[in-house]
Amino acid sequence: MANAIGFEDLVAIEDLNFMNALATGKTYSPGFKEAVDVVSVQQALINSWTSRKWEPVVDLTI
Repeated sequence: MANAIGFEDLVAIEDLNFMNALATGKTYSPGFKEAVDVVSVQQALINSWTSRKWEPVVDLTI
């Protein structure tokens, strides 16, 4: 019986893909833009928790 892929395995795969992108000059995805998008959603969730209402997701890249 084989073990499932664990968190450490996924991080190692992501690291390899990132290093290959650096070595070949290719764009790595997800990048900073996607990270900011995640933070935008997280901030809307935090605001919603405080206000107890639906809150808009604000584009933080502006």
